[in-house]
Amino acid sequence: MSQQMDVGLPKIPRGSPLVMTYPPPTPSSGGDDDASPRKRQRREPEDSDDESPVDHYEDALALIDDNYWKKKGMILGRCVEMWDRFNVMIEEGVSRNPTVDEDDMNTNLQYCLLTEVAPEMSKLVRRAGDHAGPEFSMCLDMAIDIGRKQARRIDANGIKSSIGLWPCINWEPAFPRSRHLMGFNHLTSGQLLCPVTLDWDNTNVREQLCRGVQDVTAADLPYFLWPKGAFEIQDPYKGFLRSDLLVMAYKHVFISPSSAKVANRSTRGGNAALHNISWVTFESVAYIATVVRFALSNDPVFVPGGQDPVTGQQSGFPYRDFYRELLIHKGFLEVEEELELLLQWWNEKIFPRTVYHTSTVNSHSIGAIMREQAKVKHAAREAAHEAAQAA
Repeated sequence: MSQQMDVGLPKIPRGSPLVMTYPPPTPSSGGDDDASPRKRQRREPEDSDDESPVDHYEDALALIDDNYWKKKGMILGRCVEMWDRFNVMIEEGVSRNPTVDEDDMNTNLQYCLLTEVAPEMSKLVRRAGDHAGPEFSMCLDMAIDIGRKQARRIDANGIKSSIGLWPCINWEPAFPRSRHLMGFNHLTSGQLLCPVTLDWDNTNVREQLCRGVQDVTAADLPYFLWPKGAFEIQDPYKGFLRSDLLVMAYKHVFISPSSAKVANRSTRGGNAALHNISWVTFESVAYIATVVRFALSNDPVFVPGGQDPVTGQQSGFPYRDFYRELLIHKGFLEVEEELELLLQWWNEKIFPRTVYHTSTVNSHSIGAIMREQAKVKHAAREAAHEAAQAA
C-alpha cells in the first residue's frame, strides 16, 4: 500500500474506483525515440533511510534515480496514464488543496493513483519538500516517460505477434503473416474492429471500411470491447470492457504471455508481480484496449495519431483520443454505479486471490449490519438532497 502523504491528499485503497475529468492532452512524444533526461550532478544522501526534506534545490534533483523511475515508468504508463506527461500531475497533485474545487480534486485523485502504483513517489516528494518545483517534476517526468515509451513498444509488439495464437479468436481465414492484411482487410480482425453501430455482415459496409471511405473515429467503439454477440444498443454498458480478448491481452502484459495462451499457466513472474501490483485500475483496462486496437489494425507503427495540431492533417488512427474516449466512460460508469462492479469483475479474472467477496459474509454479522445501515442512511441523504433541489 502507498505511504500516507503529508500534504492532505486522500488515501485511496487498492482497487477503489476513481472518477475524474481529464484536461486537454498536453504535447507528449508518442513515438519511440527516447530522449534522455538532462544530465545533472548526483549527490547521494548520507542516510538513504532519511526522509527529512533536503536543504538545497540541487539536492532535490539529486534524489531522482533515473534508472529506477525509468523502470517505474513502464508500470505507470500501463496503470495510470498512457500518453500525457506526468509533470503537471505531480506539481498540481502536491500543491493543490482537494477542497478548493472539483478540478483540483480530480488532479489530486490522479496523483493519488500515481502514488498508489508507485509508493516511492510519496517519499521522494516529501524529501524534495519546497524544492519539488517545475524543474524537479520535469526531470522526474522525463525519466518516467522513457520507461513508458519502452512499455508501449514491448506491449504493442508482444500482443501483435501473439494475438493470432490466442484461443478466444477463431481466425477465418487463417491469421495473416503480413501486417498489411490485418485491420479491415481481414474478415476476422475487421469484424472485431468494426464499430458497433455498423453491420460487418453487410458487404457494402465491409467494402467502405476496407477502402477507407467510411470514416472511423475514436468514439466509434469497436465490437471487441464487448463479449462476442453481447452488444445491445438499448443497454450498451452491458458487457462493456468484459471481452475474453481483453482479458487475454491483460494477462499477456501483466501476468505473463504464457498465461494468455493457457488458463492458470504462468511460467515466469510478470509485470504485476515485478511492481507489486495486485489490483486492476480502469486506466490499465483502457491501456490494454488501446494496444489491442492497434494490434488488430494494419497500422505499421503505434503512435498517438489523430490530427496534427500544426498542419491539421490526420496522421493515422487517433489512438490517444481512443484512450481518452474510454476514460470518459469511466465517469459514466461511476454515475450508474457500475464501475465498482466492473473493477471487481476484472480483479476476479486477473487477481482472484486478492478479491474479497462481501456476498460470502454472514448477513447477521456486525459488518453486514453496518453496511446495510450505511446504505439506508446514504439513500436517505440522497433523497433529502433531491427533495431540497426540487423545492
